[in-house]
Amino acid sequence: MVSLSLRASIAGSLAVAAILSLSSLGLAQSLLPQAGVTHRSVPRIRTLTDGTATSTNWSGYAVTGPAGSVTDAKGSWIVPSVTCSSAASYSSFWVGIDGFGSNTVEQTGTDSDCQSGIPTYYAWYEFYPEPAFLITGITVRPGDRISAEAVYSSGLVTVTITDTTTAQSFTTSGGAGALRSSAEWIAEAPSSAGGVLPLANFGTAYFGQDNTAISPTNYATVSGVTGPISSFGPSVQEITMVSSSGTTEAQPSPLSTDGTSFSVAWGGSTSTTSSATTTTTTATTTVLTTSTTASTTSSISSSSATTSATSTTATSTTTSGSGTPNLTINTQDTTGVSLTGYWTELSQNDQVQADGYTPATYTLNSGQTYTLEADGYASCSFDHWLDTNSPNNLRDISITSDTSLTAVLNCGNTVTTTTTTTTATTTSTTSTTTTTLAGSSQISVSTVNSAGAPINGYYTTLWQNGVMLQWCYSPCSFVVSNGQTYQVAVADYGGETFSHWSDGTTNIFHTVTLGSISITFSLTAVYTP
Repeated sequence: MVSLSLRASIAGSLAVAAILSLSSLGLAQSLLPQAGVTHRSVPRIRTLTDGTATSTNWSGYAVTGPAGSVTDAKGSWIVPSVTCSSAASYSSFWVGIDGFGSNTVEQTGTDSDCQSGIPTYYAWYEFYPEPAFLITGITVRPGDRISAEAVYSSGLVTVTITDTTTAQSFTTSGGAGALRSSAEWIAEAPSSAGGVLPLANFGTAYFGQDNTAISPTNYATVSGVTGPISSFGPSVQEITMVSSSGTTEAQPSPLSTDGTSFSVAWGGSTSTTSSATTTTTTATTTVLTTSTTASTTSSISSSSATTSATSTTATSTTTSGSGTPNLTINTQDTTGVSLTGYWTELSQNDQVQADGYTPATYTLNSGQTYTLEADGYASCSFDHWLDTNSPNNLRDISITSDTSLTAVLNCGNTVTTTTTTTTATTTSTTSTTTTTLAGSSQISVSTVNSAGAPINGYYTTLWQNGVMLQWCYSPCSFVVSNGQTYQVAVADYGGETFSHWSDGTTNIFHTVTLGSISITFSLTAVYTP
């Protein structure tokens, strides 16, 4: 498994390589991700009712509106001080546009993390699903008062963050594909390739002008109307962070009387994650004790591999000869193309039993209830379960025979079309349908040493027009659109240095141009000591 520190190291290696080889592609050094910055994500919603939601990675408030209606979100908070143990843990605090009900987030904020038992604080920005960037020009300390804003204008979102305690400030623009359907003020458990990271003990985080004396903050502009969070009435969502079984991990307070301010209290529970896989096939076995009248001990096992066949059915079951049937989780995109290497997790009674990357197989106790989580990553977000059409990536599952489930991910290959029909009576009817665009392909990347043996877990990135679109650890694949040109890059690590691609190309950035026919384009990077 690749640790977070390893990820940081190989990201840094790629950055160095990119500086040396991007000139021919016209890619600016400023586009390269900074080492060690974790990833923020869209909310992993567990429950959603009028005005309230639970999520496994967000806590705070959101204001929602029609697509294109949100043009500004202002926020402020006091940087929380973290209490650290020896284990690594993370917490992010930010303001932004989008994410609640969309696949992009335009955001800026600060982190209060624990690295090797040492409190670590820094500022960052991110135009998700693009990578997060460390802001080196702002020195963040606990107790500092932070002001931040995300504002839309002329097709871009500009994010600005200011440490008002030190008067240091940073501004940048991006997010050309912003849906602009929500504004958020969030405390988050950030993510890595393996899923949601352990939440740091940040105590209580204080947001808004009543806490920071920075006015006006915790304001939004929706459909041209500007006001504090509470002024948007039924469009306000209060979000509580919970574990996969529903235990509270971070709880927001009610809004203040002026509607601008709130706090988020750390819940004291822990979350579990795993880093990216480093072998072509991995297997994990976890033994647990289940409480029954016989007080017996049973086992849960998980296995995952990086290859799979295309799924043709939503759910399949076969008869199991014992009381421990197998549950297999597959992933595909909205066009039906099979995907691999996406994180899944199985838990029971708030305890993680097993986890793995798709296709993942878990052995369950027959008739018992478990909670299953399936996650997207980078530009591929969870869309729905194929058998139930549910958009919730968390589901309870109880099986008595071998069962196969498929999680469908949206990798940006759906389009919404609107048709307006006008009748002779001058009344018009508008119908909206979502269709799937044909013409997606996969770029598959593997890494080998000079003897041709697999050396897996190498940081791999996909680029287009000077922007990094996705990243993963080898062996892995990217879902891309036909008829377009991309660049794929890999990173050096440890004692292995990139030598060439298997087709003889020596530039670490390999250009791939796709035609109109859907294919799997395979690339192999060869390394030498």
